[in-house]
Formats: sequence, structure tokens, C-alpha cells
Amino acid sequence: MFEVFRSTFDQINSGGAVMWFLIALSFLIWALIFNYLLALNLDQNGLEQGTYFKDYIDFINNVETKKSSQAIDIITTRISLDEKIIKSLIAVAPLLGLLGTVGGMIETFASLETMEMFKPSGGIAAGVSQALLTTQFGLIVAVPALLFLKYAEKRKNQFLDSVKKVLSERVKLNEI
Repeated sequence: MFEVFRSTFDQINSGGAVMWFLIALSFLIWALIFNYLLALNLDQNGLEQGTYFKDYIDFINNVETKKSSQAIDIITTRISLDEKIIKSLIAVAPLLGLLGTVGGMIETFASLETMEMFKPSGGIAAGVSQALLTTQFGLIVAVPALLFLKYAEKRKNQFLDSVKKVLSERVKLNEI
């Protein structure tokens, strides 16, 4: 068991400093995605309860019928902002992987230049390993996060449909 952790730690270290940034970015992305999904968790009645959208739900409940479209715009803007932040962080992951690739290739060419192809610190093999590991990990972070974000977008659309339905029913009731 201990050997598995040691092997994983060795792999992370062989990826260089960029690998640690990728790990931190991965935790941040997943925390934001799960928070986003929890915020869009709909209850049986359509609108969710007990999330950071509760203020908006209260706003909808107190909004005048004339301002219902404004309420939808405010909620959509808030949701879109969260989504844009997550998308931006997901886009950074493969770029950090490429930065690690460049670092690994620089190490490889430095080993070739000094003819230290088999030096104790790794030489050519360490540079190529760093290049491949960081690229791979950047993609491992980004691809599943993009898939979960697609699911979250579906939940967002359901949430906004619920809000629009509640507001349109309120408008109909006030017209009667």
C-alpha cells in the first residue's frame, strides 16, 4: 500500500513543478464543478432549496410581475459567471500541461548539449518523461471536467426553465 503512494509521489515529482500546479488546479476545478452542480440541484417542485441561489429564489418570490424578466436576467448572469470561471480554469489545464512539456524538452536538449545523456538526475529520459507526464495530466484534468460541465449545463437549463415557469405562472395569476 505504501509503495503505491510512493510510486505516485515519484511520478508527480518527475513531472516537475508544473505538475503540482496541475494538481492544485484539478482540485479547484472539481470543487467549483461540484459546488455548481449542488447549486443547480433541483427539488421535487422544480426550484432548488438551500443553495447559494436561495437569495435569488427569495428575490423571485418578492419580485413584481413587471420585473420578472429582469429577475431572470440577474439569475442567468450569475449562473453564466460561475460557468465562465469553470470553463476558463478547464482551458488552463492543457496549457499548463504544455508548459510542462516545454520544460521537459528544455531539460532534454540541455542534456544533449552537455552530452550528459545518462546523468544521475535523469538526463534525456527525465526530460522526455516530464514532457509526457505533464501533457497527459493536463488532459486528464481537462477532459473529464469538460464532460461534467456539459452535464452541469443541462442542469442549468432545467433550473432556468423552472424559474421561467414560476415567473410566468405568477404573471398569469396577477393578470386574472
